[in-house]
Amino acid sequence: LQTYKVNFRRIPQHYKPSDVIQLFSKYGNPMEIGMYYHAHPKRKVYTQDGYVLFEKAEKPSHPELPKEIVAGPGHPIITNIVGALKPKPTPTSSKPNTIKESNNAPPAKDAKEHDAASFKQQRKRNGKKRRKNAQMSSPMEGIESTQPVAVVAPVATATPIDPTTPVDPTTPIASTTPITPTPQESTQEARPSDI
Repeated sequence: LQTYKVNFRRIPQHYKPSDVIQLFSKYGNPMEIGMYYHAHPKRKVYTQDGYVLFEKAEKPSHPELPKEIVAGPGHPIITNIVGALKPKPTPTSSKPNTIKESNNAPPAKDAKEHDAASFKQQRKRNGKKRRKNAQMSSPMEGIESTQPVAVVAPVATATPIDPTTPVDPTTPIASTTPITPTPQESTQEARPSDI
């Protein structure tokens, strides 16, 4: 299989290899494309020169490559300079020629997003402070403090006994012992509830 090489320069800056292949495919069957790029931490910055290897057909079904190829209206002209540029040697390793993935840092947040996130965190912190301060302070106004309340139990009044009157053993005598409150009515000192 015979191939021929076409070098190019002055390619539009935003063109990727796929764009160049699409551009050259109407002139033949591009088998390989070589484009050079600078090492950049975020993206590949391609240079404006490179080469294309075309399959050489015995009877070409495509027009001959012109001296100049216009990439599109308003774009720079891609100049066909066959054999003028020496391509950089490609590495023989199986790894594709990509930039080092040493910089795996996450993309920087937009300034508005960053401001919104920090504001939310600050509000959260302030809310925690407010809750903590409310716990430490005295009981809030409008809430009645639970103070012990004395329970008044009805006491049966004893009728005075006249020593001169004879005592009938069948009549019941009212007890004068004080009534002790039941455990439910016992007054306990209320503890302030932990908030």
